[in-house]
Amino acid sequence: MLCYAIYLNSHINYWGSVDNIEDNPLQISIEGQYSQVNQLVKFKEDKLVVASMNDQLSVISTDGKDLVNKTNVSAAPKYVGIIKETNMLVAQLTNESVVILEQVEENKEPKVIIKDGSSCVAVHPFKMEIAVGFIDNSVRVYSVANNGSDISIKEKYHVNVNRRDVSSLAYSPNGEYLASGDKAGKIYLLNSEDGSIITNQWVYHTAAVNSMSWFSDSKRMVSGSLDSSIYVWQVNKPSEHSCVLQAHPLGVSGVHTVGENIIVSCGSNSIIKKWEIKEI
Repeated sequence: MLCYAIYLNSHINYWGSVDNIEDNPLQISIEGQYSQVNQLVKFKEDKLVVASMNDQLSVISTDGKDLVNKTNVSAAPKYVGIIKETNMLVAQLTNESVVILEQVEENKEPKVIIKDGSSCVAVHPFKMEIAVGFIDNSVRVYSVANNGSDISIKEKYHVNVNRRDVSSLAYSPNGEYLASGDKAGKIYLLNSEDGSIITNQWVYHTAAVNSMSWFSDSKRMVSGSLDSSIYVWQVNKPSEHSCVLQAHPLGVSGVHTVGENIIVSCGSNSIIKKWEIKEI
């Protein structure tokens, strides 16, 4: 599995395997790309979508040698996701809007589906559904329809359980759960079908939840926070957890699970770390 790292200076580094992150990386340079990269998303088997602060979404080959397409959007994209088995890309922007690109490999006009108030977005792993977090503390789940000539969304449900702005959303790989983290450091685990609360006990972060990632078994989830800590949570034992305090001084900016027991994290200290999780 290729491992990528993005930097404030527009650089993208990658390694052939997560096992090799201590080695010198290869570097990707995108033509005309001089701005901070906010997020990378794998698209198909041989492409990446690059979301950057210059208000662009770029599609490149996984080795960075080929630039497939660039699309301009109305503000910098913060969160991006691909709707399963389609070419549609969803992006949440810094102007609090959400847009959909019908064909991410073609330079088509993005469609605005949420005009304002959004704070993050997540895409269902296999349904035509998206979850959108808002600055009013709510989470709204929408079904997405594409009739060939237009894209539309319809609200499926909404919940108001978070204490502050929703800062991170993550669907479990099996699609059963939706985790909703907020700027107060609290995470609520929801039934993704109807929004009912499964647990409200994942509350040990003391600052904004910046990133969440599920293990492949959909039974455990990892979160990273501005409070510099990383927590591992269990669905079946919500009151039990393991944690790494001061994992990244000045805050954890991203966490990602690999396989059954590996976590890769990065922080404001510009350091990438790999953790092996033992039984909680």
